[in-house]
Amino acid sequence: MNFFFKLVTFIFIFIVSLVQSIESVRNVKSFKLNEKIIYDCVDIYKQPSLSHPLLKNHKIQVFFPQYYMLC
Repeated sequence: MNFFFKLVTFIFIFIVSLVQSIESVRNVKSFKLNEKIIYDCVDIYKQPSLSHPLLKNHKIQVFFPQYYMLC
């Protein structure tokens, strides 16, 4: 009984988080290279990985190689 309760709880939490992540991400633009490959562009601040509670105040670091080539 205890295992069943844990399993149902896990499945419920997984489904809720999946639906929440799907709703929070809206594609800015999609590129279709061929029938099998589609790239979806998403705003950098709305990436699904940043919705994790441990990454709430995460600061995105961007690397600009052109800047370092000039130095």
